Amino acid sequence: MAALRIIPDVTHCSPEARREIYRAVGRDRPVVASHVGVAALVPDPYNLSDEDLRGIAATGGAAGVILMPYWLSPDGAKEAVPAIWRTMEHVREVTGSWDHVMVGSDFDGFSVPPRDVRDASRLGLVTRALLERGVAQGDVKKVLGGNAMRILHDGWR
Repeated sequence: MAALRIIPDVTHCSPEARREIYRAVGRDRPVVASHVGVAALVPDPYNLSDEDLRGIAATGGAAGVILMPYWLSPDGAKEAVPAIWRTMEHVREVTGSWDHVMVGSDFDGFSVPPRDVRDASRLGLVTRALLERGVAQGDVKKVLGGNAMRILHDGWR
């Protein structure tokens, strides 16, 4: 992957495969999880453990928070924004920075969208939630695309 300048995406990997990728890639490539939740909030092997979050951050990569409540809320809430916020804040707490948080919508991958953020036209609700909770504008810009652009740039070096 490094020789081909591929940015690994561990979203659909098992926990064991994710660990192997972090070891194999080291700090040579940023690793992403393009659309996931976190196991600390919704225990599921698909969701990232805190160890995974630290492994991704160590590569300079980021976790894209999926907008599907099924992966973000143990109660199956129909409104996604509160769960998106909790998940993004957890990623930031574990990694120590907003540099490792992205939006990972997966709008093309699920059939029952949340009521509040049902498509890209409603992403402003996520922006508002971040700003209302005191996230600095510069960090909001990172989450909404700046981190993805940085990773693409770093991954293609």
